[in-house]
Amino acid sequence: MSDFSYFVTFIDDYSRMTWLFLMKDRYEILSIFQRFHREISTQFNCSLKILRSDNALEYEQHALQGYCVSHSIIHQTSCPRTPEHNSVVERKIVIYLTLLEP
Repeated sequence: MSDFSYFVTFIDDYSRMTWLFLMKDRYEILSIFQRFHREISTQFNCSLKILRSDNALEYEQHALQGYCVSHSIIHQTSCPRTPEHNSVVERKIVIYLTLLEP
């Protein structure tokens, strides 16, 4: 059995290209986002402009907020209890969970 209990997806709003990262703990999001940001910057020679997320506590870390500010990334959050504001991500999560079911 795997030690991973969580996952995070990053989805390009324009192309819908999706990156999936497995996590052992929800608070690994900062190091994963930093790695993802470096990868996008070097591999695609472009910059991230906006990080859009729900209001989960792991996205409200001061270190993550500071990282976004220092790299001129705007962090937008959806309204609480409104998954329809994140419809692209919500649909993809349903697909992932369906594929992962035993």
